[in-house]
Amino acid sequence: MGTGTIGEPLIHLFTKERKEIGLGEIFFYKRSPLEEEADKVKDMTEAGALLIVENKEKEKKFLELGLYPVGTFPKIAKSVDVIVDCTPEGNKLKEKFYNSLPKVKGFIAQGSEKDFGKPYAWTINDSALTPENRFIQIVSCNTHQMLCVIKSITMAHGYLNLQYGIFTIFRRASDISEDKGILGVEFEKYSHPPYGSHQADDAARVLRTLYKDREFFPISAQALKAPTQLMHTFCFNLELKSGIDLAEARERLCKNPLVAFTKFKSSNKVFARARDSSRSILGRILNQTVFCEQTLGVSDNGLRISGGCFTPQDGNALLSSVAATLWLLDPKTYLEKMKVFDKFLFDKI
Repeated sequence: MGTGTIGEPLIHLFTKERKEIGLGEIFFYKRSPLEEEADKVKDMTEAGALLIVENKEKEKKFLELGLYPVGTFPKIAKSVDVIVDCTPEGNKLKEKFYNSLPKVKGFIAQGSEKDFGKPYAWTINDSALTPENRFIQIVSCNTHQMLCVIKSITMAHGYLNLQYGIFTIFRRASDISEDKGILGVEFEKYSHPPYGSHQADDAARVLRTLYKDREFFPISAQALKAPTQLMHTFCFNLELKSGIDLAEARERLCKNPLVAFTKFKSSNKVFARARDSSRSILGRILNQTVFCEQTLGVSDNGLRISGGCFTPQDGNALLSSVAATLWLLDPKTYLEKMKVFDKFLFDKI
């Protein structure tokens, strides 16, 4: 569902590794027959994905563009195993359509679709997935990054060694594919008390699936929007209950394969390196965070840890969609199949 900044690379990721992970037919739904996007759709069909459209009337318009749908969404949707919705209308479609598809094993929505289903981030709360979780929400890219840092540094020994966490999120104003932007930095409002931003609120929702006896988690985030089209930037300050030294903090980050390290200080350098690498999928970084090495700091008593990261937006949540899909298909084999995607992860950028 959808061929935007998440849907397109996800389709290519599925088609590229289809045989390795045992997938059958991969359909993608394109709503609007836009001439300027015809080549993008052709790329996906040439990769092995099958185009489906809204109805017979739309099918004629796609044919005029030299695109050949194999069917309509309402019909094909009844026979598939999993639907991955990469549109901003997951909740609307859940009420309007998805609930009427009992044969589909599961449904996955992205980012801001709160209350669609169980919030999920790959490697963070896999243990919380249960057979009744037919609807799964993949949390946003900055929520992935926040959870990755929290897990790596504060959950190393199986418990939450966190007194308090303060995060600052500098969001890019638009994607490089969009003709829009802003002139200066804009603050975003305190929208989700007591956590501040929706990213922190979603992080707390994910943590709540692991620590069911806890209603509140001591984290807070301020989000801003910056006039850039490249990458989000992220700063964290953690206060621990029991201290660690600088070497231990670095070692904990190194042990997480979803953390990439960089000595680059600018987002354009990181963005360009990923774009040119064979490890990326359409230029997307699949790691959950890119940690700027020289920003790591630890207080003398070892209780306060700080650092800065670049967010692999539209990339770091892709593996969560893949993992959720494979889990819905077969919970017993998905972890083994996910090892196929290790080759796309960066150690350093």
